[in-house]
Amino acid sequence: MFALPTEGIPDDWAAQLRRLGEDSPEVEIATGGPGSLEGDGQSFTYRVSQAPRVLAHLPWVAALAQNIAAEASSRGRAQVVPLLTEPWGLNVNWLDAGGRYELHTDRAGPLLSAALFCSSHRDGELVVADFALEPHEGQVVVFAPESPHEVLRVSAPRTTLIVSLAAPGAPLSGDEGLDESLYGGRVDR
Repeated sequence: MFALPTEGIPDDWAAQLRRLGEDSPEVEIATGGPGSLEGDGQSFTYRVSQAPRVLAHLPWVAALAQNIAAEASSRGRAQVVPLLTEPWGLNVNWLDAGGRYELHTDRAGPLLSAALFCSSHRDGELVVADFALEPHEGQVVVFAPESPHEVLRVSAPRTTLIVSLAAPGAPLSGDEGLDESLYGGRVDR
């Protein structure tokens, strides 16, 4: 965990990300899909913008992702870079009041996920491998995406920026089933 590195980032970064999240396409998915660790088939909705839309609306997010990668590299054992050219490499996620993200894993491989909290309320903890993290606006949490993780129910709308990180030149493998599930059948290219 670390505080957001803000060099070159607009002062109203959180408000801009929240607006984009609120205006993002709505996705409805059922638990039990690819990566899901819940099999009850309940459906839930959220809003998500993938990398092409995020960068088209908020080009400064590329610098923000680079800042996050540099800070993660300085705290880790290896250099990582943000995966800005992959649709799933950068996402703005919006949960409405009462929303949650199911317990799941994301793509495996030489990756890390960085979650930047963009909302000020502190419920809807991010639970990674049974460890609950209370969200704070401007806080970045880096974790292995293959670790089981979920977001508990939120009492107010919440926006999170997800940045996928990998070692430069690392081989990446796609997971079309996971992408189709996470993005409601719509993957931006």
